Amino acid sequence: MRTTRFAFTVLELITVMSIIGILTVIALPKFTETVRNSKVRSARDEVVSYFMRAHAVAIQRGQRTHVRVAGDRMSVVTENNGVEQTVVQSDLYSGHGVSLYASQNEFTYDPRGFAQNIPGMGRLMVTRDTKSMPVCVTGLGKAYLNGCN
Repeated sequence: MRTTRFAFTVLELITVMSIIGILTVIALPKFTETVRNSKVRSARDEVVSYFMRAHAVAIQRGQRTHVRVAGDRMSVVTENNGVEQTVVQSDLYSGHGVSLYASQNEFTYDPRGFAQNIPGMGRLMVTRDTKSMPVCVTGLGKAYLNGCN
């Protein structure tokens, strides 16, 4: 005569829980690294978007436009007859948990959209823990994700 089982034995449950625990211990560092890399990548993309925005605003409004870096904060500011107006600003540390290091504190675009005060190539470094990603800005004001020289 056959009996039908309606539950798992304690040994089966302990075995499954042990396997899940081992897999978690193996996967958790990779998951943490993936989250950190995605935060740095999204912050780097936001930095590049600030330069693209400043370039576009300078041309559209026909005004001198600045990308300002103050610690982990970035802003795009226009200047018209000595009056400044903030277009966009954010704190990258509170938004992405990253630190920002820049070769200079201000990048300026003239009303034609050309950069004015970038000697050679400007460089910004987006960092979180041990992961760093560069953003390079050419003398013309174009921001690049990779290939800083």
